[in-house]
Amino acid sequence: MQDPPPTPPSGLPAPTTTWYYADAGGAQAGPIDEARLRQTQGVDGNTLVWRPGLGGDWHKINDLPGLKARLFSGVEAGASVR
Repeated sequence: MQDPPPTPPSGLPAPTTTWYYADAGGAQAGPIDEARLRQTQGVDGNTLVWRPGLGGDWHKINDLPGLKARLFSGVEAGASVR
């Protein structure tokens, strides 16, 4: 997987709702906001995501409780959303 995009210069706030994710083929996709990420076919709890301010590592959505709750509220975790 490619390295995450660079973090914004200091003094500029990092967007909190803009994410990058690994698509079904493992390719980096984004930036995308949470509303569109929720509607993206194939995105589930095992999808790797990253955003500015999160550090250099990619994380499974299941490992980010706040994002998981916002994306899958009312949807079984790990299930694909459309």
